[in-house]
Amino acid sequence: MAAAVRAATGQLRRYLTDERLVRQFPGVRFTGLAVVFHGWELAYCEAVSDRSMTAAPPDTAAP
Repeated sequence: MAAAVRAATGQLRRYLTDERLVRQFPGVRFTGLAVVFHGWELAYCEAVSDRSMTAAPPDTAAP
């Protein structure tokens, strides 16, 4: 599960820091939502800001 969370937040951070997005919408602060499901259950949800590049995802080992 932790790998899926890292992949989701990493992909979202790449989208949020894309130069084309910054050029097209100058001055806008974007916040993405990383959502990971395990089957039909919501396993993880985190707001990811383009300003929070150093935050590490918590340990999300499946029970």
